[in-house]
Amino acid sequence: MKKIFIILLCSFLFAGCKMEGPIIIEPPVIVETHTPPVVEPPVVEPPIIEPPIIDNPITPPPSIDEEIPYNSTIHYPYNETFAVEPATIGYTYYVDGTNGDDVNDGKSPNYLGNGKGAFKTIGRALYRYTSNPPNRVLIKAGKYYTKFWLPSTWKNKFNENNRFILGPYGNGEVIIDGSITNKISNWEKYSISIYKCIVSDGLKVGSIIIDDDFKTFHPVKSLVELRNKGDWLQEGNTLYLYIEFDPSTRDLIVTQNDGDSSARYGIYIEDLDYVTLYGLTLRGSPAIGIYNGGSFLRIEKCKIAFHARAGLANGSASGLEVIRNKIYGNIMRNYPRGNNGYAVAGGLWAVGIQIPGNSIVRGNIVHENGGEGISILNSTGSIIEDNLSYDNFSVNIYADRTVNTIIRRNFVYCSGTNEKDVYPYVLTYQFDNMRKRLRAEGIATGDEGSTLQPVSTDNKISSNIIKYCRSGLSHYAQSPSSGLKNTTISNNRIYLPLTDPLLEGTKFYGMKYGANDNNTTVNNNIVIGGHKNTILIDWRTSGGITWNDNTYWHPNNSKPFIYKGTKYNFIEWKNITNEDINSKFEEVE
Repeated sequence: MKKIFIILLCSFLFAGCKMEGPIIIEPPVIVETHTPPVVEPPVVEPPIIEPPIIDNPITPPPSIDEEIPYNSTIHYPYNETFAVEPATIGYTYYVDGTNGDDVNDGKSPNYLGNGKGAFKTIGRALYRYTSNPPNRVLIKAGKYYTKFWLPSTWKNKFNENNRFILGPYGNGEVIIDGSITNKISNWEKYSISIYKCIVSDGLKVGSIIIDDDFKTFHPVKSLVELRNKGDWLQEGNTLYLYIEFDPSTRDLIVTQNDGDSSARYGIYIEDLDYVTLYGLTLRGSPAIGIYNGGSFLRIEKCKIAFHARAGLANGSASGLEVIRNKIYGNIMRNYPRGNNGYAVAGGLWAVGIQIPGNSIVRGNIVHENGGEGISILNSTGSIIEDNLSYDNFSVNIYADRTVNTIIRRNFVYCSGTNEKDVYPYVLTYQFDNMRKRLRAEGIATGDEGSTLQPVSTDNKISSNIIKYCRSGLSHYAQSPSSGLKNTTISNNRIYLPLTDPLLEGTKFYGMKYGANDNNTTVNNNIVIGGHKNTILIDWRTSGGITWNDNTYWHPNNSKPFIYKGTKYNFIEWKNITNEDINSKFEEVE
């Protein structure tokens, strides 16, 4: 078996999704204010990314059978200044939240006199000329408190060669903020370690994020419980926060605890095709960050963060391209983990991003979302490749009821668990369930729905690196007779956790398969054990899977294979299953 050179890369890198009922379309609510850009101390990002590569998401991908290393150089480009050129066909409108005016014509980035200049709000640029929608809207740097709607009345006005593009003008970060931070006022000291402020309009606070940190801030139920940094409490229209500095001096996000109507979505794309969202920061909405009801949406080089529900959800869409974005901290309703009913939910939660059929998800960094990180649901022909997905809740990459899906060259890992991430008011058994899901599964396929016929077939999982997850590769066979059908699992490298004090009694699995499988091959994979409770393979039934040319190693478990519920060593495993004839059990460099 070839030695995979990506070991060197790994050595210096890091150590059930469903749409929730029908979407009710309501008239858009556009309430927009703007904050000029604030000069803040530079944020030092992790040195993962090299200079950006211009990639073409439509380029035919390499053969799935090629052993190609995970590529970290095509991720979200931290150091790039984003800019969109004016349209060469149709109309370009400009938005300047500092110097613009909504009485202007919007056709120039600078004020030229006589009403010629940029608009002040994004909403005005979108809706000013309803009979002639803009081909591009270019936004100057700043923070725009708004949520908006791209209507279906624009349908058939755009195509692949003439897309509607919403993006930055090029002079700095454009933040589209759906939070209620602009409804917070009069921060003042309440005591030595507690600040308080007024929340207007009877709004309820959902979560608090400061300087991209959401894990420090936890809701409590009374003033007497405000004892630790980050504890917060809302009583009536007063918000209390245990913190050592004035929150208004930092990059503060206060999200709203509110309903799920479309008026609460950050960006609601109705039945509209060929939309591009480029180089934007989209954050803090009280529901879904981006809801897409059209086809051929392209989201590129955006930050999508801290939305109450999914970062991205799709209706009857297809042909999505999600390229080089950073998607993190979404499903804030499930933070701390187990809050707002998540402790008793067996699934059906939102996800970081939900992918429809015939889509490409490439080069994204997806982490710490309160549901599955990347989820493909009821789809055919999608490609998930070259993504970094880590520390999401439950599963890092999940393909549920998919056909002909390719999942390859992704780096998936879990960094560990922290008891403070669990909502402290859940019951003991719920607490244990939440702790388990803190260490997510790596890559899982499945057929959810106990009354539905299985769909998953012809999927390919290849050349992924999976480190320290609860299980590396698995299949959730909830539907009757579900299993791995016509599936290829090859050239993956799986490292099992070395330790986890919170989960000492829990088994971890390299691969966990076996139920109604058929015509599936598992070959040329490397599975390396860690903690004494880690199991390399758990195969629950016989037949349907051909295992061969794999390499296994476990320094701490003499019987790391389970077949039909019984533990075996490697020789016993080979003899009883008649599989892995040419496979090896040896230490891997």
